[in-house]
Amino acid sequence: MRAFRITLLIAAAAAVTMAADNCLSIRGDWIMANDLAAAIPDFGRATGRTLSVTPLAGAQRRFSRADLRRLARGFGLSDEGSGDWPDSVCFAYSLAPLSKQSVIEAIRRSASSEVAFELTEFSLFPVPPGNIEFKNVAFRPDRPDGSKLLIGRVEYGRGRRVPIWARVRSLSKPTGLVAVAELRPGVRLQAEHVRVGTLEIGAGNYLTATSQIEGFTVRRKVAVGTPLTANLLVRRSEVTAGETILISVRSGSAQLSFESRAETGGSAGELILLKNPDSGQRFRARVEGPARASLQLSPKENSCCQSSR
Repeated sequence: MRAFRITLLIAAAAAVTMAADNCLSIRGDWIMANDLAAAIPDFGRATGRTLSVTPLAGAQRRFSRADLRRLARGFGLSDEGSGDWPDSVCFAYSLAPLSKQSVIEAIRRSASSEVAFELTEFSLFPVPPGNIEFKNVAFRPDRPDGSKLLIGRVEYGRGRRVPIWARVRSLSKPTGLVAVAELRPGVRLQAEHVRVGTLEIGAGNYLTATSQIEGFTVRRKVAVGTPLTANLLVRRSEVTAGETILISVRSGSAQLSFESRAETGGSAGELILLKNPDSGQRFRARVEGPARASLQLSPKENSCCQSSR
């Protein structure tokens, strides 16, 4: 999805940077007769008259000599001297490259909090003059170098816009979860295993709340003081294969509990395979939590839980 968005931005950039050689530069929503007067002074006498809607940024609007004659007659102007007019007149929206300062100021306006940052890269293709806007600005890195890609736009005219981008890096040290003890695979992570600490700039996809580690364990051994990132975690099974767990069986109004050996492991809500310790019969139950599972039976479906003795 992200690659698709970037492809769209590249395509938009190519459209905006189309050459507008020999075109008259314009701004606003309409091409006016006085805009045409720069090429054909006779049209200066039709001030306030509209020729056409302006083209999109990067596109052109061209009027042939025949078009110009029709316009002149429609404006009550003489076309007797049209033989000296250009073969055509081209209009294109005024474009200029973004300035670094304007991008920085736009990001600051859109940021939800005061964060010191540096602008490392930004759109270099020319854009029309207008309001620069970045929405939902966040500085959480999406690259190992600690930088973040921001998608924005230049709004110009009435409801028109051109996409732009910028890459920033926060200069403020972030905070995140840090291991306070050595963490080992298979051990369920809990709040007492971590603390909120100050991290280095560019620490990566760090975790910031204890709710993000609930139900997880680490993929490998993690040393004390290591910042926790999403790629260090893996969801921990509530039940592991070979573990003896408590089974709650319900059949109508009757209920019984017994211990059984798990043949397969699973997380909460998943079905696992178990073995009745008395009859040796295998059955399935749904994991409810750590070392616990439940089974709902109809009155006729109770052979899994009957003792062979």
